[in-house]
This record gives sequence, structure tokens and C-alpha cells, in this order.
Amino acid sequence: MFCTQQNKLMKKLGMKKKIELSWNFLYKITEAVMNKFSKEDKEAVLQLGSMLYNNGMKYEHVVDLAIPAKQVRSKATELEAQKEEIKQRGV
Repeated sequence: MFCTQQNKLMKKLGMKKKIELSWNFLYKITEAVMNKFSKEDKEAVLQLGSMLYNNGMKYEHVVDLAIPAKQVRSKATELEAQKEEIKQRGV
């Protein structure tokens, strides 16, 4: 129900507002994540990120690319089932 309401709201928003909300989310989640990890973890992430960047990797923020929660849950369920099947086979 929440996802349906959220999708309807997102369709009503203009591109400028979607971009603004999307970047605000990234800033907030980055801040939250960075406050949850130790200094050593932050240094490791910075080092690995720098390595990726120096080897040509880059981040591209795509505003309209959203995966419905239902797809995410069904994929997670599928992966768990595969894991369980492998465990049962003893592989």
C-alpha cells in the first residue's frame, strides 16, 4: 500500500523536484552511514573508493531508476531459496 502511494506521488513530482529529493536522500544516507562506522572502516572505504576511481570507475546517479520494493523482496526470497537448496545438497 505504501509503495503504491509513494509511486503515485513520485509520478506527480516534476523532474527538478525528483532530482532535488534524490540528491537529498544521497546526502542524508551518506551522512548516516559515515556516522555508523569506525575510523578504520571509513579509511578503508576511502582507500577502496580511491582505488576504483583511479582505475576509471565512476558513479552515475540516475534519478528515474527505481526498483519497486516488491521486486527487491522477491529477488531476496529467490536468493535465499537458492542458498538453502545449495546447503541441502551439501555443495
